[in-house]
Amino acid sequence: MKGLILNHFWSQHTHELEEACVNKTVALLNNLNDWPIYTRQITHKKILNAITNKNLHDEPCRWDQGDCIIYNLQTWIKENNIDKIYVAGFHFNYCVMELASYVRGAIEALPELSFQDNCTLHIIKECSVAFDQKLQIPKDVLEYNYGMAKNDVDPWLISINKL
Repeated sequence: MKGLILNHFWSQHTHELEEACVNKTVALLNNLNDWPIYTRQITHKKILNAITNKNLHDEPCRWDQGDCIIYNLQTWIKENNIDKIYVAGFHFNYCVMELASYVRGAIEALPELSFQDNCTLHIIKECSVAFDQKLQIPKDVLEYNYGMAKNDVDPWLISINKL
């Protein structure tokens, strides 16, 4: 089963790249009917409206409560039999990568699953933006080198039309 994680779509993220990302994510959500969705700190009205009446798990833990987040991710993965996890959200080289480490921890703690073998994680490149190196200015994920080597990043990315 495929599952979607929505991460940090905040109402104060109003840069044109962030708004374009929100609009693409809303379009994606309008086409998803049966995917379980795990949300982390969503305050953007367009996203909130798009997830009304969806199969949601809203993460109650703060960002610094890693064990709590990992436990809740495990529960979401197990209860929904998820083996393909897709992430949309802000910001690729900051909070999304932090989330990816929590997802990896959740998967590796489940004895029947193996990270990137029988349970995969991908970031939807059209539904995320990066920050510049000072973590201040949004940058397109495809144009910005994320402060990481391209061959280390590309395996994580997937296009929205390949879901």
